[in-house]
Amino acid sequence: MSAAAFVLDRVGLVSIGLLRQLGEISLFARETFAETWIFVKELRGIGRVSTRRRLSATFEACIEQMLEFGIRSVPVASITSAATGMVFALETGKVMIRKLGSPLFIGGIVSLGIVREIGPVFSALMVAARMGSSITAELGTMKVTEQVDAIRCLGENPIRTLVVPRFVAAVLMMPLLAVIADFVGIMGAFAVSTVQLGLSPSAFWSEFQLRVAVYDITHGLAKTLVFGAIVSIVACWKGFTSEGGAEGVGNACTESVVLSCMGILIADFLLTMVLF
Repeated sequence: MSAAAFVLDRVGLVSIGLLRQLGEISLFARETFAETWIFVKELRGIGRVSTRRRLSATFEACIEQMLEFGIRSVPVASITSAATGMVFALETGKVMIRKLGSPLFIGGIVSLGIVREIGPVFSALMVAARMGSSITAELGTMKVTEQVDAIRCLGENPIRTLVVPRFVAAVLMMPLLAVIADFVGIMGAFAVSTVQLGLSPSAFWSEFQLRVAVYDITHGLAKTLVFGAIVSIVACWKGFTSEGGAEGVGNACTESVVLSCMGILIADFLLTMVLF
């Protein structure tokens, strides 16, 4: 086999593998959406005793996952956003001083970048790294130890029991994390601009009010709904398809984080083209 034929063969195999994984994720996502919609519709009948009993376990799982996705992810998202906002402000301010003689416009430029991109995307990437691997490890362990099969034997749907709470928690908590990340990132940029670059606080906030609109903030937060769905679905899917014992679960965790981060960045590009 020639070198060109070997390269084409490898490219073909990789492409087929990626398409197969994309198809599997799409089918998994469709089932997740369907079960989530059923869960939402059942909320209308929450006054009935039978419905309350059926929903109680799902509610408890949702609250637990919200704590994991939201409250316990705040430190890592805040530190990442603050550090990135400070570096962004410092580098942008130095360029402005060198080119314009003053960092006058830094408040608007840096804040706009934070609310549109840095806050939503970096918080999603941190959650993908923290929660994506955790969810995949948990569900992968359940899969290889046949606990998922035991749930099916009990007449329950594993998607409803294990995936829906994580999906709901991720979609609901990601915008809240992004709000915190935006605030912390802007305050970090403000601190650097005033302390390190010598810009007056009034100049920073006047540029912020001039350049940043409510539209920019809301559309930046809207992107996090998609990011949360990507993280939860990819992590759960990799957990459900884990095989090969402890080594297989470890490989699934790595692949989960990589695929989630790639999905977030690709979705961010497409959403930015549509929304802005």
